[in-house]
Amino acid sequence: MNKPLRLDGKVCVVTGAGGGIGREIALHMARHGACVVVNDVGVSLDGARADTSVAQSVVDEIVAEGGRAASSADSVADAGSANRIVEAALDHFGRIDGVVNNAGILRDRYFHKMNPDDWDSVLQVHLYGTYHVSRAAAPHLKAQESGSLVHMTSTSGLIGNFGQANYSAAKLGIVALSKSIALDMRKFDVRSNSSRGALAATGQTHEPQAVGRLQAQAQGCTGQRLCGRLHRSITRLHRSRPQTGRGEKTLKGMTLRPPHHVFIPHELIRHEHMTHEFMRR
Repeated sequence: MNKPLRLDGKVCVVTGAGGGIGREIALHMARHGACVVVNDVGVSLDGARADTSVAQSVVDEIVAEGGRAASSADSVADAGSANRIVEAALDHFGRIDGVVNNAGILRDRYFHKMNPDDWDSVLQVHLYGTYHVSRAAAPHLKAQESGSLVHMTSTSGLIGNFGQANYSAAKLGIVALSKSIALDMRKFDVRSNSSRGALAATGQTHEPQAVGRLQAQAQGCTGQRLCGRLHRSITRLHRSRPQTGRGEKTLKGMTLRPPHHVFIPHELIRHEHMTHEFMRR
């Protein structure tokens, strides 16, 4: 029988965790023992400021279940406020072990109608936000020689999508950013991975005719089934490599290189495998 996955003693930041996939990730991590910083600015779909209490609402859920969490309403789009998100983890829990870069907005326009604000605002949250929060966490992860960065990407970044030139560019940029972070940080045993998330009814899938269908699909995807095969994909992609070195482990003929980037080509993100990634040293 497999041992239950635990994250006791781990401190994780989850951005965009006031609802949707981010909320489920935050709740799942807390249920498995992690201390979670729930970050969300509480904006509406178009990016206008709305309810800044959404992060605290998720914190209240976690605390009610006996977990430990702190809220952050700082924006990922600015370097200074992104630093405050990481500082919230240090102030409340004394350390940081990982980040899930999940925050995002949409400004869908056909390309010939897309203006510079539509372009800039999406890249600032998705691509710049991923950079800012990861960069703020990096010195702490480097110093302790352990940690994990998980970045949410999208099929739109791989094959494109109608009316989403801005979003697609940001999401593919995140893949390249994650790969480069992994190369730079591997000698410190800090891992960086990107994951293509599930098709689910969230604040970014807003067409009325689609929401009902997606909500029905998402019913079977919440909890443990929202967070995909992260750990399995990491181990599978490093089979049959004979050499081992610093930060590497050999298991049943497989050489595992924890700091390497792995792009996860899956549709569902199962929570137990996200938990596996943050359990590792």
